[in-house]
Amino acid sequence: MALVLVLAATLAAGATAYAGTADILPKGDAGLNHVQVAEECLHAFLEIIPQIQQEDGEFGFAETDSLDDVCLGVPYRLHRINSQALSDYQEGDTVSSVISKTQTWYFPVMLDDRIKALLMVDKVKGRWKAVGFGKANLSSELEGVRKNWPASKGYRPLLIIFQAREYLYTVPEKGAYNLTSLTFREDRMPLEDDMNLSAASAKSRLSNVTDVIDRLKSFSENNLKTEQAKPVTGKRARSARSSTDPMGSASLYLGSYPQKCDWWCWAACSQAVLAYYGESVSQQEIADFETNGACAGIESLGRIAYVLNNFYSSLYRFILDGVITPSDAWDEINADEQPFFIEWDLPGIVGNHTVVAYAYVHVDPNMCAFCPSPNEPMLAIMNPADGDRALHPYSWVLDGSIGDQPHIWLNTLVINQ
Repeated sequence: MALVLVLAATLAAGATAYAGTADILPKGDAGLNHVQVAEECLHAFLEIIPQIQQEDGEFGFAETDSLDDVCLGVPYRLHRINSQALSDYQEGDTVSSVISKTQTWYFPVMLDDRIKALLMVDKVKGRWKAVGFGKANLSSELEGVRKNWPASKGYRPLLIIFQAREYLYTVPEKGAYNLTSLTFREDRMPLEDDMNLSAASAKSRLSNVTDVIDRLKSFSENNLKTEQAKPVTGKRARSARSSTDPMGSASLYLGSYPQKCDWWCWAACSQAVLAYYGESVSQQEIADFETNGACAGIESLGRIAYVLNNFYSSLYRFILDGVITPSDAWDEINADEQPFFIEWDLPGIVGNHTVVAYAYVHVDPNMCAFCPSPNEPMLAIMNPADGDRALHPYSWVLDGSIGDQPHIWLNTLVINQ
């Protein structure tokens, strides 16, 4: 891939690019602040991306892009919808009554005055660390928000996350009652003063907070935890491979597959991996297979195993209790050329969440000075919550958080052909 990796002097301007932005440089933290960490890490991520990015530009950049003008935009401090506040919400309450600040920051990675990717910075054990890069889908949505509600006209949209499953935003300058989803399409209800907008301006329409909150509450109330997965195949014994992280990088092609319903992470992950093997299967077909009773009442990885067996029976599936080591992750992706499934426990939330790992990168130790753990590899994962693909430190995938919502690597499903 012929990406030109010459970083412009724009980064030398440092934090001055964010002058006038409130709450941007917290004081008293050990080490560098989050802006400085983002600046230090940007070049390193840009060196990694060409090693693993595929032809559809899943990390935001086209093959012909020259990165000599790349810079960081004004970051979004991620807010979250508080579960208790969601439960207590009543019609007439404002957006501010259900959201709160998190310690996570999303830095737009800008090229030609467009948001191409996001660099994620979070506080880990008291220090700011880079925990992710990519999310081209969300970047595109935020670019639309930025254009429709520009800072030049006084707008300061807030980026919000719900249970690590859905991104939303609010524009405080447009009133206290607008809350609009960036990743859920069917339930966009415009505010009364935006009803005259044309279809071409649909992205500038804002949803009413009550309509959105009612949908989120309904999802939370109906998302009942299913039974523990039964053993659908044998469990593979742990290998005795070396725990030394392999040097190098390996990447498979995995497309973007957003889940069609809030609880269909397992279906979207199944669809993505079946597509990797050349099988075109819709999430509806996968859901119909479940509805017919083939895998009803089974937890996420068990469902996926049944689905793979039904639509591609030559795949051998092994559900592993717990995590796999970086060496095993390297072997799955590099030697076996197989993506693998990761089941996350989301503490405090009913039901687990499944993602797919499809790329492995061993990075320069200088880069890892800003990773949660020293000298660690990174994994690229496809998250079906929004279909986005992003590169994350292994330790973050193992035990990290998105907008103060922790996730813990619970179990693994590996496959062999």
